[in-house]
Amino acid sequence: ERFWDLANWVRLTELIYERYGDRITLFFTGTAFEQEAISAVLSNLPENILKNTVDISGKFSIFELSRFLEKMEIMVSNDTGPMHLAAAMGTRTIGLFGPNIPEAFGPYPLNKNTSFYHGDGKIYTRVHLWEFETPTKLLVDRITPEEVMEAIEGMFQWK
Repeated sequence: ERFWDLANWVRLTELIYERYGDRITLFFTGTAFEQEAISAVLSNLPENILKNTVDISGKFSIFELSRFLEKMEIMVSNDTGPMHLAAAMGTRTIGLFGPNIPEAFGPYPLNKNTSFYHGDGKIYTRVHLWEFETPTKLLVDRITPEEVMEAIEGMFQWK
């Protein structure tokens, strides 16, 4: 329900590389549970992009992850705990939201961070996810890699 399609992550990675090339390194974070999905994204990248990516999923404790995120320029994330952790550590954060609205659940402060949401504006608890007229997985997948790339470019201009 809350995870952006793997093809979108592949496309966003391609867009980032097209724009920034070898000047940037992309780190893929996640739990050990998410390593399979991250491997699927990475396996769909060409070698010239893959050499600029690092899979750190499942490798850090929460403390180590917080210290790592503190050093990042930008974090792009599904609606997850690490998204909030990155924002708390002062990293500019782009949140990708499906059923949850960013005004209630987004990375704070909202004026520094960006969130994408194409849902119906209602606040849902997990118990009430069945109330969506649109399947919740489709909500997060309405966000395009091009939208996210535009936000990344805007955040780099803030520097």
